[in-house]
Amino acid sequence: MSSVVFPDKLFKMKIKLIVLIISSIMCLTTSCSEQNDDPDVDPPLPPPIDQPSGGKDAGLYVGIVGFNDNLTTKNISLLKNETQSQFNSFVDGLQTKSGTVLYYSVDKAIDMLREAELPNDLVNVSIITFTDGLDQGSLAFNAGYETKAAYRDALHNRIVNTKIANVNLSAYSIGMKGTDVSNNDEFQGNLTGLASSSSNRFEVKDMEEVNVRFRDIAASLYTETNHFTVKVKIPIQENGAKIRITLDNITDPTKTNLSIEGTFDLATKSLKNIIYLGLSSGSGTSVTGVTEGVFVTFSFTNVINESKEVIPMDYVKLWVYESSRWQINSEFSKEGNTETVSEQKSAMIMLVMDCSSSLGSDFGNIKTAAKNFIDVLLEGSASSNLGSSVLINGIRWATSNVDVPGFFATRPEDAGKFYQWNRPVGWATTGEVANWNSAQVAGSSWADANDPCPPGWRVPKESELQKLLAATNSWTTRNGVYGRIFGNAPNQIFLPASGQRSGSTGTLELSGSFGYYWSSTPYDVLSRVYCLRFNFLNVDILYNNFFRTNGYSVRCVAKD
Repeated sequence: MSSVVFPDKLFKMKIKLIVLIISSIMCLTTSCSEQNDDPDVDPPLPPPIDQPSGGKDAGLYVGIVGFNDNLTTKNISLLKNETQSQFNSFVDGLQTKSGTVLYYSVDKAIDMLREAELPNDLVNVSIITFTDGLDQGSLAFNAGYETKAAYRDALHNRIVNTKIANVNLSAYSIGMKGTDVSNNDEFQGNLTGLASSSSNRFEVKDMEEVNVRFRDIAASLYTETNHFTVKVKIPIQENGAKIRITLDNITDPTKTNLSIEGTFDLATKSLKNIIYLGLSSGSGTSVTGVTEGVFVTFSFTNVINESKEVIPMDYVKLWVYESSRWQINSEFSKEGNTETVSEQKSAMIMLVMDCSSSLGSDFGNIKTAAKNFIDVLLEGSASSNLGSSVLINGIRWATSNVDVPGFFATRPEDAGKFYQWNRPVGWATTGEVANWNSAQVAGSSWADANDPCPPGWRVPKESELQKLLAATNSWTTRNGVYGRIFGNAPNQIFLPASGQRSGSTGTLELSGSFGYYWSSTPYDVLSRVYCLRFNFLNVDILYNNFFRTNGYSVRCVAKD
């Protein structure tokens, strides 16, 4: 039987022939691999093109450069909940190789910042560089210098003179001297050269210090990029009244170290001739209030203390100068009349990471530190580290667990992170973890540098846990989370039963059925520490077998 070729099929055959001829001609001038010659099948898509670096939307922009004998880069892009996994995946994918083009990596990071699209409200531009040693190859990438010292000095000059959208570049260097470093002067010179100021230069001895520095820098960047407005609603005063708003925990207003003082103008409902003590504000010396009935609300913008920390509102009092002395205003209550509002400004941050093979087993810890850094930036931009608090048996307790170092979890039922005793590294409270540290921790106290609590807070003592234990408590659930509630309404806190991580393996245990909370008080030199433990039947404070490498929750108390 003879076959019949229909016109549309004949047309397709001609098209195929033309495609084959064109493909053959192209292969004569280019290198061909597999070629799809069927016009009825879609050709493979070209590789995706990177989105432009940076962006116009307000927010926190982060880029990453990993360096060894070459660079591995992640373009500058917005860090937010939906994109966090992209940053973590990039860090997880970094690999070690021999070589270290330290200077060239920072040079390239500055180029990336200068070339990025910028939001209009940019207030911070920073580079954070971690290195374990020296430069061993940057001259091969930049022929303009004959010596490493010349390149380093020129790079430092570029750092201190660079402005991005009229914002000075802040550069931080963190150095942990590798075992292969024999030239200490060069190592020290690198740390100085890669920092924009001496206060931004850090030499560390181990990975715990690396985590502390990453955490502190991230928390500082959060404070700089978030402008905090403090609002205080007070009863309207008579004209010319001299008032003082104290923010520290004092009973004598003449001994305050943290206050706002001014003269009330009745006609304009404003506070004039303002004096700030122990803090700064962008509001200047005159602030006009917003009237609501017999009250007026004053808003003080961009308020931070002298340490550039956010100011808690737990102790606000209003004083009026009458009869030649300061007197407490009994009509004022901080409850419902004080508020801190956070307005995030934009920042662009480059994280420059050493990925040289000389790091050895520490490379996994560097990855963890980098992801913790990203966590702090993200958590800080999503919620304030102020936290709320309640007073139970004379102790002021935070109402949420510590999450990433320096920040509270968003809600009281959130587990936050687990911590080993006297270590600042936060561990996940779900799933598996890598690079668990099972080495025992010495010491007779929880060092301030390792305290994961936010500014103004600390890990509680055993005696303070005992006072919490003495309060009324009961097993309950909150939004589906099991735990215990302590205290009497409204002064109550909920502690979730988040379980623990095994000190030897890091394995998650007893989640949802037990809660374990550290004290800062050791029991003996055998690494045992007092701990609050509870389940649905019992709650007690124990020390037996509570070794310091276990991963427990932390609930902070206010500093004295």
